[in-house]
Amino acid sequence: ERSRGGSRYNVVRNVLNSQSKSYLDVLHKYCKTKLVSALQHDQWKVSPVSRHIQDLVGWLSETTTSFGEDGSPVLAQTETRRKSDVIECVVLEGGKFHLVPSLVVFVQTVSDLISYSHKVPQLTTEVTHRLIELFKIYNALSCSLILGAGAMDKAGLKSISAKHLAATAQAISFIKRVLPLVKANLMSKLVPLHKNILAPQFRSLGKDLGEHHGRLEAKLVKIMQDRLSANLGVLASMSKTWDEQWSTAEDGSVEYKLSQFA
Repeated sequence: ERSRGGSRYNVVRNVLNSQSKSYLDVLHKYCKTKLVSALQHDQWKVSPVSRHIQDLVGWLSETTTSFGEDGSPVLAQTETRRKSDVIECVVLEGGKFHLVPSLVVFVQTVSDLISYSHKVPQLTTEVTHRLIELFKIYNALSCSLILGAGAMDKAGLKSISAKHLAATAQAISFIKRVLPLVKANLMSKLVPLHKNILAPQFRSLGKDLGEHHGRLEAKLVKIMQDRLSANLGVLASMSKTWDEQWSTAEDGSVEYKLSQFA
């Protein structure tokens, strides 16, 4: 009887594990498709976001995350009553970030996967692999769209301006801040072997995000230097006419003629 009972238990457990993995595959595919679509259609303009997004960001940054009986994240009650409210920026570890639409989707998809890892803790390793993939997708695709100018074709941007570069740089900075929080949230639940396998992937991803952010900053600095050089030339030519704007009247007083730009 014990043998039969154990056999039945193993069958049920295997079926549940199989169904849980299948659902994770579906969830991950949905999150990935949603994120890619959001990135490709993003105009890279910061905009106000729902206060619920701030709640999710705060939940991700907690040392110990809280979940309800259904496995969904437990957010601050005073905040969840105001999901319709909008805020200009979100706060993460003391820093303020203005979000582009694709970054809002990123926060939602990351939260969904972490929530699922709590519902099915035996799949935490698989969830972690899929979360790392989402980080890589955002980093690689945003680089292709902005630094590679792909957004001009995908999203119909007329050009890649300094504002687009700045918005993307802030998005990558935000993701770089989120990465160690996600790592701390999930790695504590993994066995040592899986930790050793995943730790280098987190380090490599952090390095890639840092390099991407550095390239965006370098591009911004180059634009500012070019504009400064161009304006210095204009100012140099304008300065030659400045003395002509002053004249001395017969009584010795100084008169100033308004500039043509006044």
